[in-house]
Amino acid sequence: MSRRQLNPSVSFHQLVFAMRATRNSAQTVNNGATGIIVFDDIDYVLPSTGAYDDGTGRYTCPAPGYYYIGSHIQLADSNVSGVLILAVYKNASEDSRLCFLGKMGTNTENSALGGSCVIKCAAGDVLDVRLTNTSGAAQSTTTTTAHNWLSIYRLSGL
Repeated sequence: MSRRQLNPSVSFHQLVFAMRATRNSAQTVNNGATGIIVFDDIDYVLPSTGAYDDGTGRYTCPAPGYYYIGSHIQLADSNVSGVLILAVYKNASEDSRLCFLGKMGTNTENSALGGSCVIKCAAGDVLDVRLTNTSGAAQSTTTTTAHNWLSIYRLSGL
């Protein structure tokens, strides 16, 4: 990724902060567990602040403001007979549920969860997307980057 120089005449609080990452390998969340979905293939992070850690799946807000978070995952296991929840966590606490998927019986297609929300954040707040799995079996993401992605954009300062 190329690094861009920041314009010194632009206030840090006026900068656009954005990132997008995908996942192109399977990640498993066991039944009865909640796991951070790690989007390990970074498309871009603007500016190059290192705000997103592709090893942990955590985004550290570089400035205060309202942040848009959108995410989507597709699960490879079609045998979902319980509840799956995709949620945004802020500072290790659930903040916004992106999607709630409750299924009874066997599904014949891959299950997908996705959604978006806007969260008010302070500089240094940490955001991540987690899957809670009570489906009765371990669930793994598919290996298709088009179906497993995370986007975070700072909409405005406070």
